[in-house]
Amino acid sequence: MAQIQLWYGDRQTFARGGLPQRWINILGRIARPKECSGLAYSLNDADFMPLWIGPDLRRLPGIGDFNVEIDHADLEPGENDVILRLTREDGETEETRVTVVYEGNARADLPFSVRWEAGRWPPGVQVVDGLWQVQDGHVVPLETGYDRVLALGDMEWPDYEVCVPVTMYGHSADCYASPSHGYAVGFVVRWCGHHDRGADAYCSGQPRYAWYPAGALAVIRGKHGVPQRLALNGYDGLKPLAEHHFPEGQEIPIGVPYVLSLSVSSRPDGPSHYVFRVWPQGDDEASAWTLEGDGQEEELKRGAVVLFSHHLACALGPVDVRPCG
Repeated sequence: MAQIQLWYGDRQTFARGGLPQRWINILGRIARPKECSGLAYSLNDADFMPLWIGPDLRRLPGIGDFNVEIDHADLEPGENDVILRLTREDGETEETRVTVVYEGNARADLPFSVRWEAGRWPPGVQVVDGLWQVQDGHVVPLETGYDRVLALGDMEWPDYEVCVPVTMYGHSADCYASPSHGYAVGFVVRWCGHHDRGADAYCSGQPRYAWYPAGALAVIRGKHGVPQRLALNGYDGLKPLAEHHFPEGQEIPIGVPYVLSLSVSSRPDGPSHYVFRVWPQGDDEASAWTLEGDGQEEELKRGAVVLFSHHLACALGPVDVRPCG
């Protein structure tokens, strides 16, 4: 069996129907990482660049996981050649080629919709982290872990509302350890990609782990010993713009679909305004819990949408994005 396993095949297309972030991501796993002394990649015959092999406590949660993160500005229009080179402990090497097709001139217009169909990855959607699969009109992370991420749309979007039904099925026990401190599912708006913060106590910094700056973060969040809550946070995820703590016994239940909606609207004299709404699918939208607040000066003014699951088994339904503001 080949050591280098590619989760999304040896021919991958990016920026088809939208450019949702600065980076493209080639994801996979080393089958027998104990036999491996190093992993690197080369783009279009350039020098090989080293890759980190999981596990770490951020974006590479699985044993042998890797994430090739390439700036779209380094890609040529059309086909690009990426070589992954694994070096074994005995010094022998194994190479796998990936054809990256880059359609960087395509832009996603608003309104924008995603419908999940088996065997077809929708235009304008990019897997950033994790092993995802379409099942029965939904997309699901096949493995839980730190920030399993999908980016969609376009980095040039300013003001919009995104809406998606979400069904939670259960969280993994490792969600309570640092740096996670709980489970979550939700959105980031005005996303342009991860940012470089170097290494920290939990990871090497390859791939980059800082999701901020962005616009805002809106989530259903659970934490050991703390009531489940809805949270709307600012551009770096640290400043709470608004929160709602559910009374004990009234949390959003497992296995029941709820609709999540997040809007961002620019203001001429200050930070943007964000509105996060959650209601049971099938109920009147007027019944929604609503959180709203103004952002921060450092927030990004444009960006795409991120859907993410953090240590949570869940199903995400059809996505609709419409202009607002």
